[in-house]
Amino acid sequence: MKFSSESFVRRCSGLLARCSVLWMVMLTMLPAPASAHDHFLWADRYQLASEQPATVQFQVGHAGDFAAWPHGLTQVSAIATYGPSGFGDWLHTLGEDDVQVQLKEPGTYVVALTSYRSTSELPGERFDAYVSKEGLAAIAAHRERAHQPDQPGTELYARRAKALLQVGEPATAHATQRLGMELEIVPLRNPYSLKEDDALPVQVWYRGKPLAGAQVELEHLTLQAIAAQSMQTDDNGIATFPITKRGEWKLNVVWGVPMAHRGATYSTVFSSLTFGY
Repeated sequence: MKFSSESFVRRCSGLLARCSVLWMVMLTMLPAPASAHDHFLWADRYQLASEQPATVQFQVGHAGDFAAWPHGLTQVSAIATYGPSGFGDWLHTLGEDDVQVQLKEPGTYVVALTSYRSTSELPGERFDAYVSKEGLAAIAAHRERAHQPDQPGTELYARRAKALLQVGEPATAHATQRLGMELEIVPLRNPYSLKEDDALPVQVWYRGKPLAGAQVELEHLTLQAIAAQSMQTDDNGIATFPITKRGEWKLNVVWGVPMAHRGATYSTVFSSLTFGY
């Protein structure tokens, strides 16, 4: 069964509709994103046999310093798989900080998570430091035009995360298909089809278009001796990284733009992609 960005959006919209009341409550309950670490999906096994169960954990942090993100039951709006078996809705297996999946057909599967939106406010100096660190050029330019370098920064933010699981041998094209997330890292080659020390090109999409000038970070989660890398996407939203086929990898990107909202000045999305050998 082939999936598409339209089916992803349609199914996630249905899940969101069933939880709209909870969404309104949660907007004001969670901590600021700038004070937190990267959010990503970490599987207990990325390569598995047919129908072998996998636990996908919700994590925050960086290589050598990450821990469980304990908001799954209240903050995850959708968690699904896309692959040779088609669409799988796994919200019913959601735990406090993980989800249980079991995949049948051989091939590559995308596990995709979306969160509800939450609000954040930081003092001007801390907000500007965060904007600079994450390379949020659109927000930086807006604050400069508005002469707001010392003013607090307020955001309405959300999280989008994907993990690639490989069942059996065939590395299928599902890994390279776009799901239609608001901010999404899409591999242009399936990481499980790479040869040793091949480069991995990825394309960043934002609201349906390739995103130029975004800062993408790559780090190895289990081999801290491998230095983290940071690349800026080109005019086509593409960045290319060298990959060693050992251990577990995380790609991360953040993007934000000005918005007209009574509770926030900026709309920000955090997106990640993980896979492992």
